[in-house]
Amino acid sequence: MIRLQEGEKPAVWRKRMEREIEDAQKRIDEEVGRQPKIFAYPFGEHNRDLEQLTADLGYIAFAQHSGPIASFDTLQALPRFPFGGIYGDLKDFALKASSLPMPLQSVAVVNNKHQPLSDALLPDGTEKVTMIITAEKALLNKISCFYSGKPAAAEVRDGKLYVSNSSTIPAGRSRFNCTAPEKGRFYWLSKMLISKNADGSWYKE
Repeated sequence: MIRLQEGEKPAVWRKRMEREIEDAQKRIDEEVGRQPKIFAYPFGEHNRDLEQLTADLGYIAFAQHSGPIASFDTLQALPRFPFGGIYGDLKDFALKASSLPMPLQSVAVVNNKHQPLSDALLPDGTEKVTMIITAEKALLNKISCFYSGKPAAAEVRDGKLYVSNSSTIPAGRSRFNCTAPEKGRFYWLSKMLISKNADGSWYKE
């Protein structure tokens, strides 16, 4: 949904997305009765423009990074856990359903020039991303983080945890996943990243 068609202007893209979202809601209302305005981005792909559109249309929207909802999450990019297939057994369900939002003071994502990245869609050419977590020292020392399924580079300094990708950012969707044990349960934090091909083109699905 975040891809403009060839030659498409942003205003035309917005109208097209508005029509797709509202037509889908209308179909749901017709089939099962009026329903809350809740939207799930296909594949979790979203950017600031799409978030703004869903907000303007009155929707709560879900992305596809995992974790429980935390106070710092926005209503247009809420996390959701996958359930089904390899993620569908009961132990996995119980683990995720009992997870807790990471009790953070703040979380920010920056590039290698320490410039803030507020959009899941990374600027072209981004090679390194760092997630900066501020929390109680005791918690920082318990957090384990992964990037695209591999251990992420992590360092605690000056009362903050700095977590960076230890492998090349791939074209497509990737994410940081961080957890910390808490009395038989887990604190959970996830951040989704979307990156185009190196030449600025979109990857194939």
